[in-house]
Amino acid sequence: MPSELAVTETGPAGSSAPQWTPRPYQRTALEKFDSGLRRQILIWHRRAGKDNFALNLAAGEMKKQTGTYWHLYPTHVQAKRAIWNGIDKTGHRFIDLAFPPAERETTRIQDMQIVQKTGSMWQLAGSDRYNSLVGSNPLGVVFSEWALCDPRAWDYVRPIIRENGGWVAFITTYRGRNHAYRMFHRLKGSAEWYCDLRTVDDTTLANGKPVISAADIQAERDEGMAEALIQQEYFCNPIAAQPGAVYGRQMSALVESSRLQPVGYDPALPVVAAWSNQPSQHTVAFFQHRGNEVRVIGSKSFQFASLADAIQNSRESFPWRYVARDIVAADAAQEIHTTFEQFSSVVETAGDFENPFEATRDLIGRLYIDNSVRPFTDEDENNARLVDALNGYRFKEASAGQSFSANPIQSWESHYAHAVENFAKYENDQPLAGDGWHPAPSTEQFDRAIV
Repeated sequence: MPSELAVTETGPAGSSAPQWTPRPYQRTALEKFDSGLRRQILIWHRRAGKDNFALNLAAGEMKKQTGTYWHLYPTHVQAKRAIWNGIDKTGHRFIDLAFPPAERETTRIQDMQIVQKTGSMWQLAGSDRYNSLVGSNPLGVVFSEWALCDPRAWDYVRPIIRENGGWVAFITTYRGRNHAYRMFHRLKGSAEWYCDLRTVDDTTLANGKPVISAADIQAERDEGMAEALIQQEYFCNPIAAQPGAVYGRQMSALVESSRLQPVGYDPALPVVAAWSNQPSQHTVAFFQHRGNEVRVIGSKSFQFASLADAIQNSRESFPWRYVARDIVAADAAQEIHTTFEQFSSVVETAGDFENPFEATRDLIGRLYIDNSVRPFTDEDENNARLVDALNGYRFKEASAGQSFSANPIQSWESHYAHAVENFAKYENDQPLAGDGWHPAPSTEQFDRAIV
């Protein structure tokens, strides 16, 4: 069997494939790019041609400057399904239209990588695997479905792009008030960024007709598409509830009742740390009790780090140096317990719940989350990613999008959610006293025996 590196795909002859003609709003984005606005965040509605725009932008830049270019989806699997194997309504593969086979030197199927005869390389990957791209020096990066991507991927890419004078484009719909929403509103006044929001009311084809008509949207309603999803996908409404969100209603109530507010660390109260521990992925959320209130005072996720390094960092990165208890999952391996104990930690396990959702919903119902700008976080505000994760944590779709399964999607959001769930299961199984401590064990029977 030939090596994957030697495989060169064939495709439709260049003359038979339709040429890409940018729509008016896409042309505007290209003109802004050419004028020097080489950092773009495009909040465009569903079927606005976001990926098509980004693929052709990259294809054009690859001819101008030889280099490496990335197109990152939330996950590797999504990237393969949506772009690498994707076919447009004319029956042509997206990658063949943007990168005609006749212009390629090689096509590395396993790596989803195309090398042009010019020497430029285009790589399709998942932002959840950005570490696998370490060592590359991309000149251009596209983050597709940015609202669903792990925001740490941009933290990794940002210094590379700044150092080499490269470009970046974020294409997405909002999908809630998350890192994409905050990023757009933080940057829309910047002289270095082109920030563009387009609903179905703002986009037209070259002939002036709407990309998505009112009749199209009504047809979606008639076919059973939820109104919240219509508002999210076609009108870029950040308020619309995330369909299938595990804790969407509880998080909306938390915000509406002003429980997302400054509630800083109280040195008079003990700190409890709840963990989610996966291979090379450790996430912690720090809790304090004040009466019936439960407060999240900090959180952090450690990717591609050992558990020992994550614990050490968690002890050094926050103003609290002492943690009363570290909570781990009921099925945590013995080596996890041993590692915590090496840090003189009191380790306890969460309750063994088959379904943690109701216990966690009850917890969120009385949760306060600190959102101040704190010196120990590099986020827009403290716990921003934890809030995004609890909003974005969602069940898998079933039956062609008409319903949802009982299993949540495993993504970067799930790590934060599992840490909170472990705390909810632990507290539900062993309620804490109002001062944040477990009641001392009773010695009454022993005292009686002595007397």
